[in-house]
Amino acid sequence: LKESEGPEPREIYLTNLFARLERNDWRGSTFTNYRRDKDVNHLQLEEEIEIPLYLSGSPSPDTDWRLRLLENKWRRYNDYGSTVGDADRDDKNTVYASGQIDLLKRRPWNLRTLAEVESKRGYQGDGEAARVGLEYFDSPTHRARWQRFVGASAAWFTGTSATQGDVDYQEFTLDGRVETEVTARLRVGARQGFLYGTGAMDRAGFDYLLPRGDTPLSYGAGGSDLLDGDTFRSESLLFAELRGPGRLTNRFEAGFEYRETSESPSEEEFFLRHNLTYSGRAWSASWNNTAVFGEDHRLIAGSAGSDLTEQGAEADVSYRSRGNVSYSPGRAFEIRGFGEYAWASGAEDVSQWRLREEARYSFFTANGALRRIFEVRQELDYSNLSTASGDDQDELVFRLFNRFYPTRILEMGADFKYFLISDQTSTYNVTLLSAVNFQKLKCFLEYSYGVADNSNGILDQEAHRWNLGLTKVF
Repeated sequence: LKESEGPEPREIYLTNLFARLERNDWRGSTFTNYRRDKDVNHLQLEEEIEIPLYLSGSPSPDTDWRLRLLENKWRRYNDYGSTVGDADRDDKNTVYASGQIDLLKRRPWNLRTLAEVESKRGYQGDGEAARVGLEYFDSPTHRARWQRFVGASAAWFTGTSATQGDVDYQEFTLDGRVETEVTARLRVGARQGFLYGTGAMDRAGFDYLLPRGDTPLSYGAGGSDLLDGDTFRSESLLFAELRGPGRLTNRFEAGFEYRETSESPSEEEFFLRHNLTYSGRAWSASWNNTAVFGEDHRLIAGSAGSDLTEQGAEADVSYRSRGNVSYSPGRAFEIRGFGEYAWASGAEDVSQWRLREEARYSFFTANGALRRIFEVRQELDYSNLSTASGDDQDELVFRLFNRFYPTRILEMGADFKYFLISDQTSTYNVTLLSAVNFQKLKCFLEYSYGVADNSNGILDQEAHRWNLGLTKVF
């Protein structure tokens, strides 16, 4: 990806390598990726490589295991090309591993053990962390009237960070869940979770194994990266699910969450949720409603790239309603619609609504073996965000995708995207694609050209991107 215009022109190179191996009782895969980001003015160079390895197996019908190994190396030259050299360089090296073993799978109840470890050195701090967990739950294959789950975990974090200094933090969790079918159409359940943490913590010293006590509530405006002292958290949920005639389902939820730390006031949040879904032979629809009560929560995320995002971030009372509908009479045609309205009241009242439409048409051969010849897909997305002070913002996104398959193995495509923000910023992007698809081999070449225009001319950008890919399945 090359951005040749703008205040900070950049060159970005991305490389990905995928591999997979399968045997009778175990399998493995890796998804290595490398990223190199340099500004054209040679002021900064950033490199990162991540090498993960995923292993899983089933030594017996009663036992499954999974293992994940990962190493990440990152470095950044803050004055690349000058005489400073390595003196002005940031480095980071992280090693992470996690494992899971499922036992007694053919019994009415199952047992699961979990473990994670991480070691990080370099940028923003050094740290070591470990977490172990144990879970007991009723087997979903035995169709017991009561479905129960109990899980517990313990975690330890040690090290140093640039902000907090010494890190020494312990965290313990206990979770429980129970569900049952009252009738053939009604299912009810309850969930409860507790968390207790103590010590000094800065998550900047860790990359993959992270604490849970510093995260915000479900609709919280933000958590705290730094902890010092005791942390307590409770999450409660009640639900009832009613299956109506045909494929109609109604689910009602009521939840309460509480969080308290030694260095900040307590946070409380109460929410109500309703979800209705219906699916038929050609039609499907869903309707979701959410109401949240509690200081400084966020239900309206705001409009991307807008100052209104922060203006509408925190509220005391908020409501959101979303609806989806789709119609597909056959494999050749499909149309979808989406609508959303949200309102929040806090320091300033904010409202938001959004409409989205998608359509797809595919043309197939009329004789001989069924084969797709051409496909066109179109998307239109419009949203509006407004505040009581009169600050409004509109966003419009239009996309058009075309695919042509002249032969069974050859694919050609052309895509177009246009994005507009309140007559101030507009971008468009054109992509050309060619690919050769075999049963176990795919090779593709993609070129993209994009332009971003700002009304003040300061953030104008032009970008070129080439993407060459090869996928092999053995």
